Amino acid sequence: MSSASNTTSEFLPALQFGCKPTCKLPTLQAQRSREEYQQGKRWVMTVDGIHCWINEPSHKEWSQDPKYYSHKYNKAGLDYELGISLVDNRLLWMRGPFPAGTNDITIFREKGLLDELKKRKQSAIGDRGYNGEPKHMSTYNAHDNAGVRLFKSRALKRHENFNSLLKQNKILDTRFRHNEDRFASAFEACCVLAQYRITREMSLYDILIEDVVDTYEGDK
Repeated sequence: MSSASNTTSEFLPALQFGCKPTCKLPTLQAQRSREEYQQGKRWVMTVDGIHCWINEPSHKEWSQDPKYYSHKYNKAGLDYELGISLVDNRLLWMRGPFPAGTNDITIFREKGLLDELKKRKQSAIGDRGYNGEPKHMSTYNAHDNAGVRLFKSRALKRHENFNSLLKQNKILDTRFRHNEDRFASAFEACCVLAQYRITREMSLYDILIEDVVDTYEGDK
């Protein structure tokens, strides 16, 4: 058992090396065919945080450290910020891990993605947890027409499909019992495997289905 554990510990960083946290956003040229539908907004990705359950970190005063509290698990957790391309099967952005008590908009603002999008004059789509940066993060908007609402809904559900692929790895779907560095290696290795699957085995679905386009055209 010890030998197997050591082998796994050596393997994970090697696999992780293929998916270091980075930002490789598509160029505006690559988005041109979609921009008419997107009403000129340069949306390039969906963004969402994914929580994973971990051992409760020790705290000097309390039995639970609020910094690590995950509202998704009601327990201690770590969070990764992920960005999935809107136009192809690619994980474009990965940053973490962060204590799960850090809210999504704070990570977006302070950990690099907002700055990258500003620099590129591009924007992303997120859920209501990302309200507050409308120029670079499009969330639910009561003024959206039916086509745009459907587009955003399908885009976010598509992102959830990628997150579900990650959680198919038992190491992320049960309590992680090692330190944060080991967690980062495990999580990023699972991202490499998920990227391989959506590239070679099972594509994420196309957001721009005929029903979405027809709804958008009807609202013009």
